[in-house]
Amino acid sequence: MGSKLAMVTSKAKHQALASNISQRVWIGLYRDPKDDSRWLWVDGSRATYTNWNPGEPNDQGRNEDCTTMFPSNGKWNDLACFNSLKYLCETSASGYSTSSKSFVFSLLDKEGLAPFKSMVTNTSFAVYRGSSCGPTFGGGHDIYIADNANQNANSYTNFGTSYSLPNGVTNSSTILAGTRYFSPDEVEVFYLA
Repeated sequence: MGSKLAMVTSKAKHQALASNISQRVWIGLYRDPKDDSRWLWVDGSRATYTNWNPGEPNDQGRNEDCTTMFPSNGKWNDLACFNSLKYLCETSASGYSTSSKSFVFSLLDKEGLAPFKSMVTNTSFAVYRGSSCGPTFGGGHDIYIADNANQNANSYTNFGTSYSLPNGVTNSSTILAGTRYFSPDEVEVFYLA
């Protein structure tokens, strides 16, 4: 169970994914660090299907080791991995993931607390992945991101059930978004190996 950058391994999968993006995104293809001429998917398999933009990959500046997909034509471009772009991920299964390293980080909050990092306390319910919602953190829905979250206010917080509450919190339901129910502008989920 888990999610990873999308592996676009066939023309059919490429067409399905390309028709659903509206901006340039990262996909799970990277240059083999042992052989610059070879491209690998995030699972380590060699790329046999590709859809490069004309003239690509060109390794401009000798540091373009990751791959993006354009929304207009679905073509690929190699790009330096440190660029900030949205990413296209795929999920292998629905359900909770167990993790002792998961955490929620907040820079700003309604109560004016200093930036905080809240560690998972119920490790069996660290993160939920499913096809009918966005990421959900915690078995008690510490943070629940609804499906099509930017178009509704169905996302909500119940912070402090599976993740530790920082000292000084007065309202665990509003600490993260200012209200219990919200519509997120942006959600960033990272996987740290």
